[in-house]
Amino acid sequence: MVTSPRRRVRVAGAVALLLVGAVACSDPDDSADDSADGSAGGSAGGGEWDPDAPFAPSLRPAFGARVDGERLTFSTGTPCHDVTRIRIVFDPYTAGSTDTILTATEPGRTVETFDPTGVVTGFTVEEGLPSGFDWRESDTATFELKGSDFEWGSTVDLDEPVAASPDHPTDVFFFQGVGWLDPAAVAAGNGDTFLTPCTADPAAD
Repeated sequence: MVTSPRRRVRVAGAVALLLVGAVACSDPDDSADDSADGSAGGSAGGGEWDPDAPFAPSLRPAFGARVDGERLTFSTGTPCHDVTRIRIVFDPYTAGSTDTILTATEPGRTVETFDPTGVVTGFTVEEGLPSGFDWRESDTATFELKGSDFEWGSTVDLDEPVAASPDHPTDVFFFQGVGWLDPAAVAAGNGDTFLTPCTADPAAD
């Protein structure tokens, strides 16, 4: 994949302002252990999150990812309501950063699971991925939502979903730095050990 210099500059600027929760990054040295794994097994992964950075939430933000065949699927873990726009960035903060923007066809769309490279029901493609783009050549991915009350941004390393998704049921997703979680485990951990993208930080109450 070749990204033009002009696109690189534009994307780099967009990524610098990305992630509405203003999540600060640090070295990936704070991996959770497998006790957070809602599907009994699997690496919790590393992830980059500095709870002491300005504006960082008190708990790790994370979204889910899994791969079934050639299909990549993201999960917000809990529904995000009133979404008006989705931006997905592959390999953010790199020279090869590539993004796509989806706009809601009407206000009030709810987002929970979606294919970041495909058609998302209720959204149109404002800016598409380059022709021939192969997400499997990317190391990481992130996304932001516009319109929800709380919009924490986070990044997922794609190697874990690619390698381990076949070992988990289809309703189990990899949450970076947390583990492989089924819906019950997401509900149990959200707001306690981590935050889904549209969950308020309990420390702010």
